[in-house]
Amino acid sequence: MKKWIFLNMFLLSTAIVTTAQIREIPAVVTEALSTRYPHAVNVSWKDKLTSFQAQFQLNNHVMTANFNNKGEWQSCECMIDFGSLPSSVKDGFSKSKYTDWKKISVTELQTMSNPVQYKIVVQKSTLQKKGLYFDANGVLLKEQVKL
Repeated sequence: MKKWIFLNMFLLSTAIVTTAQIREIPAVVTEALSTRYPHAVNVSWKDKLTSFQAQFQLNNHVMTANFNNKGEWQSCECMIDFGSLPSSVKDGFSKSKYTDWKKISVTELQTMSNPVQYKIVVQKSTLQKKGLYFDANGVLLKEQVKL
């Protein structure tokens, strides 16, 4: 009997979640994306409750841009190749203690409040993985442990 009650509760909660109304992306937000990135293709949106996130392709790069509810641009991330990094960032990385770690991914980060930064995710073992944040001059700003 307990299994039956549990199954019914699970099915009911699943039905409620799947029929929940998803908020429509406001026109001011979609227009902001079109204005800032007019050549974006394959756009998909996520509602983050207090903001909206668009993932799209632009010039063969996968990008993620965040906008507030008023359509104001907040930040953008762009996946790039290590070879596309500015030489100062590559030089800063080569002088770091992580130069012999395996490079997993490289992201260019832009926000309203900070100049461009570059995040290089590196891994030494399955237990040792870090996100390294560099400024455009190749200065290591922050190390973040990744799980």
